[in-house]
Amino acid sequence: MVAVILLNWNGLAYTREAVASVQAQTLPGVLCVVADNGSSAPGEVDALRKMPGVLLVENQANLGFSGGNNRGAEAARAAGADLLLFLNNDATLAPDAAEKLAAALRADPGLGAVSPAIYHARGDGRDLWFGRGAAHLDHPAVVTLHAELPTPAPGRADAPTDWACGCALMMRTEAFFDLGGFDEGLFAYHEDVDLSLKVRASGQRCGVVPSASAWHVGGGGSAATGMSPRQLYYTTRNARVVVRRHGSVAEQSAFARRAAARLRLLTLALLARRENGDAAVARAAALRLGDADGRAGLGGPFEARGAEFEAEQARCWQRRRWLRPAAGALLPRPVRQRVDARLDAALGLPP
Repeated sequence: MVAVILLNWNGLAYTREAVASVQAQTLPGVLCVVADNGSSAPGEVDALRKMPGVLLVENQANLGFSGGNNRGAEAARAAGADLLLFLNNDATLAPDAAEKLAAALRADPGLGAVSPAIYHARGDGRDLWFGRGAAHLDHPAVVTLHAELPTPAPGRADAPTDWACGCALMMRTEAFFDLGGFDEGLFAYHEDVDLSLKVRASGQRCGVVPSASAWHVGGGGSAATGMSPRQLYYTTRNARVVVRRHGSVAEQSAFARRAAARLRLLTLALLARRENGDAAVARAAALRLGDADGRAGLGGPFEARGAEFEAEQARCWQRRRWLRPAAGALLPRPVRQRVDARLDAALGLPP
């Protein structure tokens, strides 16, 4: 039996659409599991309880992507599922997606984790978002997404990818738990990369099934506001954790040099900005705290680091008081504008 696991956190409208796509699957007997991560929106959990054909897991707090999905996987295993498909609640599946992914896994013991081709939900739905993923353990970005569909080798349903995307990722239940599931210390971001690299280290491969399709809205409001301090903290911290865990000595050394240079440049560029002082300081502080926590091997939710984040913001404000006037005196306005534009692009901010 295939179980599709959806993680909900104050996202009922998205979750309804995702559940509808799961319940429209052509594969018989698909189990739909919704794991709620302590939603606080009025009436949200009651609405989830009333959804027909859904196995609801009620977490009493926000356990993050990792913890919430792990609880959903435990419920699916108890219900007898031998395959787990993790699906973002802001994503939907083509009717035959679960059938094609399951067929690929069941036909090939060497395939350990698989994703469909994932398209942008906005627009006409034909703009590819994830065709394959590449891992770069010598670079602070750690991973890249490639918007082109690879071609499977003859006799295979899947094409190779360095990592399977957690937006829509299927694994065998037994293998998922043997590898420890999603690392709950990471909490959010890069947990799919970490799990995929564990799959590959176990001797299996990750694949994309181009004939299976999903659609992803992506980030809710983040597309309009760019990466929040919370997102910057997790991606910066977890990149260090993933590289330390999976990178070679040479990759770790190269990563450390490049990450240190990136942190200095982004911090200077953020704190030298003339506008949006509060937002710039918060992002700089999140980057610096994430880097420090990653080097120290700390995990868990960003909210648990509230006192440390406030202290880092205070230090960043002190730096900004002398750095911004100095930058204004040394750099002509056109140069500052070009620097700000490149910074916005690096942080995913709108122009």
